[in-house]
Amino acid sequence: MFIGRTAGSTCVLDYALFTRPVPLQVDYAGTGAAPTGNGRIVVTVSNSTGNTVNIASLTFTVEVGPDPKDLTRHPEGIRPTAAPDDWTLSPDGGTFTALPKDATAGYIPFGAGTSYAFTFDTIDVNTAVGVTTVTIAESQYDKPPVKHTSFLVGKAPYGFEFGNFRPQTVDQADAKGHHAAVRPGDRVTLLWEGSQGATYEIVHDLEPPCAVAPGTYSWQSGPVYRDTTFHLRATLTTPGGTVQVSHYLDTTVTVLGPVTLGTQQDPTDLLVTGTSTTWGDSRTDGRLTVSGEAVVEGDLAVSGVATLDRDTTVHGDLTVSGTTVLEQDTAVRGRLTARLSGLLGPAEDLWTPTDEELAAAAKDGKPRTRPVDANSTDGFVLGALTVPLVEQGSVYLVARISCSVTGQPDVGAHVIQQWGLGFMTMNDSFLLPVPAGTGFTLGFAALHVPETDKPAFSLSFRWIPIGTT
Repeated sequence: MFIGRTAGSTCVLDYALFTRPVPLQVDYAGTGAAPTGNGRIVVTVSNSTGNTVNIASLTFTVEVGPDPKDLTRHPEGIRPTAAPDDWTLSPDGGTFTALPKDATAGYIPFGAGTSYAFTFDTIDVNTAVGVTTVTIAESQYDKPPVKHTSFLVGKAPYGFEFGNFRPQTVDQADAKGHHAAVRPGDRVTLLWEGSQGATYEIVHDLEPPCAVAPGTYSWQSGPVYRDTTFHLRATLTTPGGTVQVSHYLDTTVTVLGPVTLGTQQDPTDLLVTGTSTTWGDSRTDGRLTVSGEAVVEGDLAVSGVATLDRDTTVHGDLTVSGTTVLEQDTAVRGRLTARLSGLLGPAEDLWTPTDEELAAAAKDGKPRTRPVDANSTDGFVLGALTVPLVEQGSVYLVARISCSVTGQPDVGAHVIQQWGLGFMTMNDSFLLPVPAGTGFTLGFAALHVPETDKPAFSLSFRWIPIGTT
């Protein structure tokens, strides 16, 4: 998203920053091709500490001027708002101070699940491509001094594009209909849509980043012998490259056919897409992936990750030092040695609120909780919060899910989504270990300011036991 966080934040609350468009684009000077006030910044503020934090004021500061490090020359054109509308926002040049509308108490309490979205609209971004800084000052009512955090925000050229990152083979299916797939040893050509004003690099495996020549929006790899995920990094910088922000896209290429172990090309990983049968001992120091049935007449030792999608029979000893994923029946006639604290049992649903529950929570803004009795085994609580990619007019959504275990800090996940000229979304989740015999409390809270009462998000809590007794 071409947004970075500076080091040294001292704030107690959680802050996230988003822009529209993504990234911000500078005004196209002298032609009138872009209307003034085409930028928007949204800052979300939430509390994940588990304790109430009393906030007397929040101050947002943007850089003013014509330079690459500045956001705008005309801060007077910025229109600030807050949702919910509990704050008064007062501008002073590039500084916007948020104070509670109800001055009786002199502060707004941020309890668990409290969230606000501050929007700074109609920003007339200046004409200089670069990186600017947005600074936030947090003033607690009863705990001085003032605390600070800052975000780096990229400013791209007008009309900037960055997307559609893909392997060339995605448009060239083979005889079996495979896409984005190559034979072992083939080279891969990657394509994308981009614009001048950013630098591009390809990152994959443990290789150093590969710089792409300016004005070029394609890149060819060396020989590929295993499934590989390629990452495309676009970077916006200030003159001299002293400050920069980046955004990543990724695409994966599948390698079809057998791979030989113990060669210079691929000395570690073994990928088998069909049935694998060996009559001696088998060993790989990397990753073992078998998509078909696997029958090993001797010993099998894997020092990395072992993924077995079908029935697996090992007539000797099975030793796995990394993660073991067994999707179907597994028979080991020797010893089974795995670096696991136990075997994961089947997951079960703890709480999936209905649309009616979600709509009610979004309407009144109050947190919802559900206690869960002590479990008989160790396990994990998986909380997942999802926002569908659906346009619904002008909407802001801030939501949070959490799990509280006796004697441990609360664990939570946070999400914001904005629709209107387009949408932006960030799905989030958490995985919390819980020991046997320990109860816990699930919770969620939502701030939803829509043009419709239809819930714009979904969430679920699941229990993943370790063992079955």
